[in-house]
Amino acid sequence: MAIEALIYDAFDPVSAEIRSLRIAWPGVIKEFYAQREFRPVWDREAAVSDLLRALSASREDGLDPEDYYLSTLTTLATKQREPGSSDELRAGFDLLCTEALLRLAYHLSFGKVDPSSFDTAWNYGRTLQLDRPFDVELENLVAAIISKPRVAVAMGKEFFYRQAELGIAAAYDAASQIMACNMMDESALEGVQAFIEKRKPRWQ
Repeated sequence: MAIEALIYDAFDPVSAEIRSLRIAWPGVIKEFYAQREFRPVWDREAAVSDLLRALSASREDGLDPEDYYLSTLTTLATKQREPGSSDELRAGFDLLCTEALLRLAYHLSFGKVDPSSFDTAWNYGRTLQLDRPFDVELENLVAAIISKPRVAVAMGKEFFYRQAELGIAAAYDAASQIMACNMMDESALEGVQAFIEKRKPRWQ
């Protein structure tokens, strides 16, 4: 299959690129597609449109859509639908869409920052502003937590306590590893599939 061939040709443990664009987590993406038996993820036009809208909307969160290859993906989305488009082009498009979604999810979850520019002892405080009664906010928070996959919640809780003893640079490195581990869990496949199918995830 074209996707499997492209992954094994273009990915290596040190670096990976598709169409001269960097892939941040080649191991995660390889495992993700292996779970799907290397079937395409982005073969539905509606799912691609949703992804491109999400990437464009990242600007509202202070992010740069071009960090998620928006222009390239928009161009490839048209090319891969043209008669005579190659299997390799469609495979590369599929992989880049998945990379873009994973990268956007990571940045929305952990932020986009170069931790080396900070003092490792630097930290910041947070305040909780309540727009509704505390008991309502608490119930909503609990409902949001228990709606998430149990593996991800367990990893998040363990990391929350561990990162308190780390400097900011080390905490970001550790967070990257946790994110990669989370993305290799079956719940990651379900989460991406739910996004594509426009439904709520059905966590195990």
